[in-house]
Amino acid sequence: MASIHRFFIPLFWVFLPNLLLGTVASFLAVERPWVNVDYAALLFLSLWLPRTVLAGGFFVLLIFDLLALIGQIFPVVSLSDFFYLFSFIGVAPGIFKVSASISILILLFVVWGFYLSVSKITSRELLIVVNLVFLPFAVQAFSYVDVDRGSYRFGRSYVFDSQLDYSFHRWLDYTNRFGVKGEVSGIEESHSISEPLFDISRVQSKKVLLVVSESWGDPKASVQEALLAPLFKRAQKFVSFEWGSLGFQGITVQAEIRELCNVHLAGARVKSAYDDLPVCLPELYRDKGFYAVAMHGAVGTMYERSYWYPEIGFEETIFFESREWPRRCYSFPGACDVDMMKEIPAIMAEHEKVFFYWLTLNSHYKYDTRDIDKNRLDCSMYGIDEKTQSCRNFNLHAQFFAELAKLVDDPAMSGVKVIVVGDHSPLISNKDEKELYFQQGKVAWLEFTIK
Repeated sequence: MASIHRFFIPLFWVFLPNLLLGTVASFLAVERPWVNVDYAALLFLSLWLPRTVLAGGFFVLLIFDLLALIGQIFPVVSLSDFFYLFSFIGVAPGIFKVSASISILILLFVVWGFYLSVSKITSRELLIVVNLVFLPFAVQAFSYVDVDRGSYRFGRSYVFDSQLDYSFHRWLDYTNRFGVKGEVSGIEESHSISEPLFDISRVQSKKVLLVVSESWGDPKASVQEALLAPLFKRAQKFVSFEWGSLGFQGITVQAEIRELCNVHLAGARVKSAYDDLPVCLPELYRDKGFYAVAMHGAVGTMYERSYWYPEIGFEETIFFESREWPRRCYSFPGACDVDMMKEIPAIMAEHEKVFFYWLTLNSHYKYDTRDIDKNRLDCSMYGIDEKTQSCRNFNLHAQFFAELAKLVDDPAMSGVKVIVVGDHSPLISNKDEKELYFQQGKVAWLEFTIK
């Protein structure tokens, strides 16, 4: 019995973290191999290393393993980007704060348990357990020679994997990129829907409204038509009306730079890449006599927008802290898009030439029902469960486009050129649901000019 007990300890510390993170992966509907063998490798080092060092290594493995899951939902480019984004947790939705707090507490509790028990592991039982893990891993590695080792996302069909091996291949991929123009500096060529706006001589309108729509993504055609129906009904008010989709994968701030500067930002920090940016739309239009305004419902410190919006040419910035708004919305803490929309015709009426940029907010994950005034889209008509995140996302966008259609009726909007484009695919925690209702790797757009 004593011998069995000694086997239990190394087995427990190989499979407990895999069980915990496997449960998280299942809940988030993201991919993860059944067993990350790095925990067995760390236990093997316990033959030589003190338990304080081992506990620190165990904590690091857990963090990187967790980031491999989070990175499938929030496509952060690097570890520094993750910590940069985490620095904004204070202004994030409550569910993000609670999830982060619980995750940290669980991680610390597990690491403390590992620290207390690792000294009880004996060498004979440890070597047997390590071999039980690494032998099938080695067999599988030779069996899957054609698998792309740049991805730690093999799912249930790939039973064993190594996060360290994955990180090593990512490092090789990164070093191989040195000398490739643009990638080291953080700026790459891109394609945006706003690209024609850069040739001001071809823009007939003296007033332009560019909207980057939070989490619009690219819904399946039947749903998309229902969302845009209020605008279709006003077809007689438009000189032209076009809509379609654009290939894009990234986060919101990268989508902003895509549309405002027509380049792709490799990371999440605009401030550090500012010197590499070309002349962006607000500066271009400001120099031609346009009044350049930027508006977003979150606080200006989020992504440091209060800094870099003026740096790229905006004369006026409107954030949550800029006005006394009648209420606060909940999907992401900040002003309500419906209330902010009233700023647009007021500024259009005040200035002869305007470039107005608006990044919407309320359709942000987790698509809070308190931000939906009424269900404008009957999800059941499209075979969509009304309790899903997708249904809430669609209703928030149906609400946005209904209000945008009303804005078209405002006399101050006469002659305005309007471009609306999604920032990225919506965060839907159920992968199957997301693939069912959204085109993957695409964002929708529409463009019209009001008579």
